[in-house]
Amino acid sequence: MRLAKYCLALTTLFSGVSAARAVDPNAQLHYVLAGLRAREASLRFLSGTAVEHVMQTPAGVVRQRMNWQDLVRGAPEPPLLPADAERLDSTTAVRFAAAKGRFRQYVLVLTPGPSAFHGLTVGPAVEVAANKDRVVAEVTVRDGVNETRYQPHMQMAQIREQVTWPGVCAAPPISGELLIGLGSQSFSQFIYGSLLALGHDNVASAVDADRDSLKHRYRYMTAMVLSGTETVGGYPCWRIDATALTPEPYLRSDSTLWVAESLGFAVKKWCVRRYRASDAIDSEEQHEGDRWKEVSRDLWLPDMTTHTESGHVDKGGLTLCQKRICRWRDLATTPLGDSSFTVDLPIGTYVQNNGTRKCYWVGDISPETSPTVVAADRGLEATPDASKP
Repeated sequence: MRLAKYCLALTTLFSGVSAARAVDPNAQLHYVLAGLRAREASLRFLSGTAVEHVMQTPAGVVRQRMNWQDLVRGAPEPPLLPADAERLDSTTAVRFAAAKGRFRQYVLVLTPGPSAFHGLTVGPAVEVAANKDRVVAEVTVRDGVNETRYQPHMQMAQIREQVTWPGVCAAPPISGELLIGLGSQSFSQFIYGSLLALGHDNVASAVDADRDSLKHRYRYMTAMVLSGTETVGGYPCWRIDATALTPEPYLRSDSTLWVAESLGFAVKKWCVRRYRASDAIDSEEQHEGDRWKEVSRDLWLPDMTTHTESGHVDKGGLTLCQKRICRWRDLATTPLGDSSFTVDLPIGTYVQNNGTRKCYWVGDISPETSPTVVAADRGLEATPDASKP
């Protein structure tokens, strides 16, 4: 209620973008921050389906190999994807339900590309081709205490302590999650934590307990400013620019957010640029939402998000390495009960519980059950009954 009154007061003070231009930039930034917080506070529950199409170019394979060599220096070179590989496509469907601290998702890999890590094949190319049309499903549930990952095709499950994230929930393995409102951090936390790290201790906080942790997380921030307004995709947006010094292999990164007040303070677009030298951009990521719909009062969500990654692969300019298009369906903010965040493991599932350090079969049914029962029953038949003449 206090946050709502604060936003109402700011709305009265800044009756529009044009009227707000004459106001102190820091006050404008606090105004946008209050709007972002109000939006995120209204997003208590979210469920829906996402279908993501990932297109990776040959330049992306080269780029990932370069990143691998930076991360694992001196390590033996693993096998690469075929040198003549064309664009690599994969599609994944995710059905999810989310609430603060709790999350459930069902992941279905519809057309998996090569089994790869950083563009490097895990197995021979023949094995990759043989598994091209394989459909893999996985269920992940976070109930607020534990995280359970269940793989039906392998009939295996792993249970471990849940990592607590400050956002609505931990992000599903799809792009555009921050534009939707999912993620391990929120845009308001990014702005608030950056302002704290820059010495703006007078920023009003809805969650004062997060001050120290957020201040530490964004300790590399060197600047954050509201640079005015721009129109993006037909929507007038507040533009926020931030700069941070980063550890190796990069020297700094620049981030830009475009916040559309007419979309209920949704982030219409955001961009991250990384530099290896002070004036030479090394890579760029862009995220943008389109086809916005009002799913509940003043809460707008996109029907489609696009994520592009570009980078240097030679002495030329930036080259498109990967493009992700995610289509969001059936998005709803209906309250979710406890049953939405449980998983019923079928009998015969092999479970590894990292918390208790125990492994077991659900229902005590394992691959050895049938041979054991058969051997025991046949043993009874083979043993003569002494009570009978």
